[in-house]
Amino acid sequence: MKICVIAGNYPSEGNPKHVFLEKIVKEFVDLGNECTVIAPQSKGKNLKRKLKCEYLTDRGNAYTVYSPVYHSFSGRRIGPVHLGNMTHRSFCSAVENVCESENIVPDVFYSHFINAGVTACHMAKKMGVPFFIANGESDLKSFIRTLPEKKVRETYALVSGIISVSTANKNETMASGFFPSERQDIIHVLPNGVNHALFFKKDKSEVRKKLGIDEKCFIAIFVGQFSERKGCLRVAEALKKCDNVYSIFIGSGPLKAEHDKCIYMGRVDNTQLPDYLNAADVFVLPTLQEGCCNAIIEALACGVPVISSDRDFNYDILDEKCALLIDPNNVDEIAGAIEKIHHDPSLAAGMSDEAVKKASSLRLDLRAEKILNIMKKVVS
Repeated sequence: MKICVIAGNYPSEGNPKHVFLEKIVKEFVDLGNECTVIAPQSKGKNLKRKLKCEYLTDRGNAYTVYSPVYHSFSGRRIGPVHLGNMTHRSFCSAVENVCESENIVPDVFYSHFINAGVTACHMAKKMGVPFFIANGESDLKSFIRTLPEKKVRETYALVSGIISVSTANKNETMASGFFPSERQDIIHVLPNGVNHALFFKKDKSEVRKKLGIDEKCFIAIFVGQFSERKGCLRVAEALKKCDNVYSIFIGSGPLKAEHDKCIYMGRVDNTQLPDYLNAADVFVLPTLQEGCCNAIIEALACGVPVISSDRDFNYDILDEKCALLIDPNNVDEIAGAIEKIHHDPSLAAGMSDEAVKKASSLRLDLRAEKILNIMKKVVS
């Protein structure tokens, strides 16, 4: 199957955004499909990606990523003028020009998020092929506000299928006011998956020796953007209330979490992340909004008990066996959950085993196969 992926961003050296999209594209390619990615980039002084670049999967299979330049006018309204219309036209034109100049004629378009979906709708109509949207926005409404309303309604009316990362994400789409209620059957809930060849449970003692970490430390790990939404400061405040708990903060962003027992803070390569997760005793992420959090699934696959938000975006991937669900705004509740796992080794061990069980069904390759099967039914 020939798949053209349309996205608003794609990872490149020094630009890790949308790594989860790259992972699913690589799975599509490794499963024998011909994939082309078109990810326009906003015109500026420092373009993040080459206009055309050959990428390789971990298995050595090649695919091409095009990053044409478009003009972004933001998605704001100025009086009666919606600047999102101009941004959409420029983005759409960039994709169309690549398809024409490179003679790209796919069997199906696979778009990442609704903003790319609107362009996929235009291209699919032009070429007479189906198109799909991968839904994973943490706040769908904020995306929709930047787009021409008429185009959003048309996109939802014509899309062949939507892949939602959670039941909450599906419900948000249906409640958006733009999606036809009679079409709810085309929305397929498939939580994100993890590469189990990379993320799996390891011997904690060996991993700690490798990283130079004391085996006796109890460690809480945070993985995510250092932002208010993800809650790094709330984790730091909770840790100050805990007795003799050390921390690791993996990520980057505008905020800085202060903790006097912090072992490491900063970014790490994705290939190193499994070691840091395996070195930890508990994963803590009091996030306020998600589509479906990849970091949580990666922690589960490494057998790390999870403390995260008691909110509907987590309910497809977490339960009381593998996680303690808390109010993400309540620092005392976060601290109490950390202490509960800290002082109950049997609870921690049981949650670790259940985390691995939960992650066994959240595999990236299985998710890719399910998406491909959904698309093949329409293409054939």
